[in-house]
Amino acid sequence: MKRWLFAVGLVILFYLMPFANSQIIAPAEPIPFALENSKLKFDFSLENNQIKFLSITKNDSDYIFNNNAAKLWEVRIRHISSHIIQTITQSACTGTTGFDIVESGGDKTLTMTWNDCAIDPLNKFNLQLVVKAFQNNPISKWDFTIDSNLQNYGLERVSLFIGFAKDTSQDGFLVIPWHGWLIKNPQNKLVSLVGTDGGIWQHMQLFPYYVDSGNGIYVSTLDGTAAYAKNSLLRGYGDRYEHEIVYYPPNILTPNLDYSTPYSTAIGVFHGDWYDAAQIYRSWMEGQPILSKGS
Repeated sequence: MKRWLFAVGLVILFYLMPFANSQIIAPAEPIPFALENSKLKFDFSLENNQIKFLSITKNDSDYIFNNNAAKLWEVRIRHISSHIIQTITQSACTGTTGFDIVESGGDKTLTMTWNDCAIDPLNKFNLQLVVKAFQNNPISKWDFTIDSNLQNYGLERVSLFIGFAKDTSQDGFLVIPWHGWLIKNPQNKLVSLVGTDGGIWQHMQLFPYYVDSGNGIYVSTLDGTAAYAKNSLLRGYGDRYEHEIVYYPPNILTPNLDYSTPYSTAIGVFHGDWYDAAQIYRSWMEGQPILSKGS
């Protein structure tokens, strides 16, 4: 009797094992989350320990800009003796990835966190990307903080990525003030200008993108002192254009230094064209220290 029960138990265990294994290896269901105020909405998804930035909605028109940049952020580190550069993205973060949204006085703050982003056990960091959406304000602020435990590397470059697909029903336009360029359908045009592996490096702070209907994305770096080196790299891939916003930490050959971005990146929505975006930028710039120099 005992042998018979033992045999039956083995059979049941044999048939249950595939189901048990499938539960262990099954990918986690995506967890959607959003940061929203009356003017705009940012949609994200947490899936398989990585966060995807999905879209920006302009709430007064319900127009959606689908963000299809290949990555959300990238950190480049440089070895302090060999000067070899390593690139780290979300896929290298083996610790917990999560998010938290806090509301205070009508303003909302989204904090996204990645832990143990590493190339080896001696060289890793934790990263936070904080997004602040202010009450009834169409412009948000984005900032990085890095808690470093890089024993043999220094932080060389920290980048934020956004990118938008072409709206096939209408034309889109990207403004590059440094050259005085208004690029029609940059998803395709940037490919012909620089190729898919290249890019246009720009030093200006303002890069609006808008479509014929007047729905626009406002992108600007908010360095009101003009004291920091900064760059934007613009690429076209045919199906999308991509904007890499680059920060340069100081002391790139000093290991184990924490870093917080000294100025924010502004991302938001507007209605109109390049002129309307320029008025938003002008309104901000008029209160900045750089315009008071020499007075």
